[in-house]
Amino acid sequence: MAHETHAKTLPADLGAPAFVDGWKSRALMVGVVFSVIAAGLAFADGSIEHVLRAWVLGLMMTFGFSVGGLALLMVQYCSGGKWGLLLRRPLEAMSRTLPLVFVYWLVVAFEVKRL
Repeated sequence: MAHETHAKTLPADLGAPAFVDGWKSRALMVGVVFSVIAAGLAFADGSIEHVLRAWVLGLMMTFGFSVGGLALLMVQYCSGGKWGLLLRRPLEAMSRTLPLVFVYWLVVAFEVKRL
């Protein structure tokens, strides 16, 4: 009995349960409210330089994330093999954040005199 084979079947619907949609909308609302509060507090004292320094830090972190994923993806494509089959899709998703990094860089480019 221990060696019986069972058919591996997947459920018809592989999506998240219905109650997760409620969580997503609540989390989005909480994030928006606290982002507005944080932005208001950041600009309340008139010190835009601190906000810009934090923006540059976020830019560098996002840049490292996207370029690091792109570098690993290029290594996997050049070397081939099966070692990167599971990593390929997440690395491609990481490299697709480069346009967002460019948008972050535009803010820094316009405010470079204040930095």
